[in-house]
Amino acid sequence: MNWKRTRLIAGKELMEMKRDKRVVTSALMMPILLIFVFLFLFGMIQKSVTKQDTIELHVVKTSTDHPIVKAFEQSGKFKIKEIESLEAGEKLVRDGKARLALSFSAFPPSDPNEPSVVQARYDASEVKSEVALRVIEGVVEGVNKKSLETVLATKAIPKVAAEPFKVEAKKVEIKEALGTSMILAMIPYLIVLWAFYGGMGIVGDMIAGEKEKQTLETLLISPVNRAEVALGKFLALALLCLISSLTVLIGILIIGKLNLPLTRGLFPQGVSISLASLGAIFAVLVPLVALFAAGMIAVSTFAKNTREAQTHLTLMSFLVLLPAVFGQLVGITDIGKSMAVKFVPVLNSSTTIRNALLGKLDGFDIAAAAGINLVLAAFALWIAIRLFRKESVLTRV
Repeated sequence: MNWKRTRLIAGKELMEMKRDKRVVTSALMMPILLIFVFLFLFGMIQKSVTKQDTIELHVVKTSTDHPIVKAFEQSGKFKIKEIESLEAGEKLVRDGKARLALSFSAFPPSDPNEPSVVQARYDASEVKSEVALRVIEGVVEGVNKKSLETVLATKAIPKVAAEPFKVEAKKVEIKEALGTSMILAMIPYLIVLWAFYGGMGIVGDMIAGEKEKQTLETLLISPVNRAEVALGKFLALALLCLISSLTVLIGILIIGKLNLPLTRGLFPQGVSISLASLGAIFAVLVPLVALFAAGMIAVSTFAKNTREAQTHLTLMSFLVLLPAVFGQLVGITDIGKSMAVKFVPVLNSSTTIRNALLGKLDGFDIAAAAGINLVLAAFALWIAIRLFRKESVLTRV
């Protein structure tokens, strides 16, 4: 095999890709655009969730001396609107005009052995209504604690007697972590997806398209060996897929370095990836890209026209999409520790990339993911070359 001719074929394909506007748009610009959109969207969601808005409460008329009402007024978090009855409050909640309706029983209660009840009506289908209820429960808990402390003080009993146990938790900072857990779940998913979808839009034209245009015959009667043609196209496509997947990481780094107000909260520790983590990502990503590129080349070679190629590639994309999506669940389950996951193509790459972004480098995981994908890539490339050597490669419909 002549590697010089193989490089010439690869260079020819790359020049054609450069002239194709679809490649620039779908494989290079789209990943960065999507990551910008995702990060700004997540930033808006995070800012909305963490923003301390004034909670509007609809409260049945009661004495202003009630300790819970005083606590509401002192906190400054609530805007209180008086209503005639709890039934009226229920109607407001049902109609979506109120988050929460409250009613207080007499205080102090007529029976000292019974608590003073705060009745709350909320809409379980509305997140803001649920949040308001939890805030109210926190206020009531605070008033109860102060009341208990007062009782203990009058009896000369230390406050620790009421809470003899205390949990002291300290968060372990992982300096390699690239953003919040939400971002960490998304990055490997997008890197893996664009390693495939970056080349999916163009691969149909690389072989199946040439059959339709009747230009493949010209290439095959040239002095270039058919295996060299297949390998050259494979190298060009693999390079495109690799660049496309890395644009996701580049987009993350750009957003992190810009330190914009809307996305600042997504990167509490800044954005930095060690050389070791970057090396681990490349060690896993390159074999994965080779697998995707070889598989797509084989499909395009097998297909008789562009339409058939796109149909087969769409079906193939599900084999990529499902493990990549499943990889997002690894962080909230113990599945990532399972030995079986380390040998599942695509899924093992996604989990290993996630661990590398966290600074958790495991030589066995990296070797398993890279090795399995390399073996499968070699098999897919062998199939593509075998198909290329057959005269049926020129068959078109």
